[in-house]
Amino acid sequence: MVTKTSFDPLQKLSVAFRRKGHITPRWLNMFMYVIFGGMLASLLLLGAVLPLRGLNYSDALLTRLGSWPIMLTRLLFRQASVISSLPASHHISTSLILATGWEDAELLFTVFCMVFLWYLLALRYLPRYISFRYILLSTLLLGTICVLIPVATSTDLFSYIAYARIGVIYHLNPLTTNPIAIRTDPIYPHVYWERQPSIYGP
Repeated sequence: MVTKTSFDPLQKLSVAFRRKGHITPRWLNMFMYVIFGGMLASLLLLGAVLPLRGLNYSDALLTRLGSWPIMLTRLLFRQASVISSLPASHHISTSLILATGWEDAELLFTVFCMVFLWYLLALRYLPRYISFRYILLSTLLLGTICVLIPVATSTDLFSYIAYARIGVIYHLNPLTTNPIAIRTDPIYPHVYWERQPSIYGP
């Protein structure tokens, strides 16, 4: 009975090296870090593209800590307009409109494709060779980059904060109280659904 095996050049070469007494070929370790470097570069580029004004996303308020969160954006896109720390308009939904600039939208789509391709490459080859240390360090580094992206792709985040403050600080019921009831709260200018109470139970 003949079984069909998938062609995996990395696995075959790795087996060949092990038969010759080598533990892991040096180029294989390099390949692992090339994949990691590609994922890292793609996420950094994504973090630089998302703040472009044409994408119409909301500021995640990191810019209030200084201009460093959008430093890479200004470095790569010197002539482009970027997000500001001003509250989003209540008349234009920043969470439902993908883009007001086609060029920025195309750029974002391209970067998403890059991230996805690196993910597929890592999913295809890395599980057989990576160590726990590799997983831990890559998760910490890539996760940190994601946390520091200076935009919120959905304004729902600010609604959730408002609902929490309605209950904890103002001692009101977020299931029946609209965010407009706390219009003097610092988070209110960033809330889009100002007349929508929480739809989630306790």
